[in-house]
Amino acid sequence: MVLQIRVLPGAPFYIKESMKILKYKLAVTDVQSITLRKGARPLSLANQTLSGNDSVVLYVIESDVAEKEIRTVRMFGTGHEFDAFVIDDYTFLGTVIVDNGKLMWHVFISNVEEKRRARRVQV
Repeated sequence: MVLQIRVLPGAPFYIKESMKILKYKLAVTDVQSITLRKGARPLSLANQTLSGNDSVVLYVIESDVAEKEIRTVRMFGTGHEFDAFVIDDYTFLGTVIVDNGKLMWHVFISNVEEKRRARRVQV
């Protein structure tokens, strides 16, 4: 038996894909690039302490089949200055406390794929 599917022009067509919640370890640094799947949705940010060492981790929902893209993560300490473009081009992920409460990092992720953002900034 052959199953034929007809999709009307303009009608949405969805392909079932598998989603996963994944964890990415972030470096505690001002700017870094991470590779996520396109359409990845950040869930939460957390401090993870292993063997006495603090790590900042990002949890995201990702598709198994989506292409990969590079996103930029920026971290700012409380009271640190930052460029105004961060407000428009980045999404706030959350604040994480490290080093037994001595340091607070406010973490943002770029809204668009790195290549597209770079082209837009050059215009």
